[in-house]
Amino acid sequence: MDRKQPAVISVATTDATASEVGELRSQVRLLTSQNNALKRELANTKKRAALSTTAAPPAKKAKTAGQKKKLFEKWAKALMRESKKQKITNGGFGPDIFDVKVKETTPLCDADFHDLFDGYGTKVQPTPENKPTSVTTILRFTDYDSIREFFAAAGGGANIPEAGYEVQLWRRRNFEKSYKVGLRGATLDIMTVNYNRSKQALWFDCVLWSKPYDEC
Repeated sequence: MDRKQPAVISVATTDATASEVGELRSQVRLLTSQNNALKRELANTKKRAALSTTAAPPAKKAKTAGQKKKLFEKWAKALMRESKKQKITNGGFGPDIFDVKVKETTPLCDADFHDLFDGYGTKVQPTPENKPTSVTTILRFTDYDSIREFFAAAGGGANIPEAGYEVQLWRRRNFEKSYKVGLRGATLDIMTVNYNRSKQALWFDCVLWSKPYDEC
């Protein structure tokens, strides 16, 4: 009995040691997994911190009165130029209405748009009643006087003429090919401003009237 007892103790000790080793290995795997997760989180935190501490670009300065006037005068000249490209066919004896579109060729940021246009014209869109979530803002100037006042006030004293525009007059008879008769004078009546803030695109839709035949 006495000689067998040490052997029993030895087996029990071996089983206990194996169990402890297995438990320690499990703990090591768990700690290793947690450590790796902490390392990833630390790396992500450093990236976020680096991005947040990067110097932001300086805020864009508002346009000066001189820059505004130059921009508005460019639009007025573009309207005069684009009007000459329009055509009236088999008209011209009485006043004829036609549309002219003027596009701003340079992207206009949202801040510049609000600086130039806020407080002017009648807002058609977006409004609580009409497409309140639209990315396109539409402003309307319903007569020449409102257009002139807008250019003078927002455009640093810029002028946009009421008259002096021209439109092409064309004729077509039966099955004959259309031919150009000449140019007819026109006047500015209505202007609609369109601005898409997602595309930073600005354009004007203008309504003009040609002069009657006896005024040309």
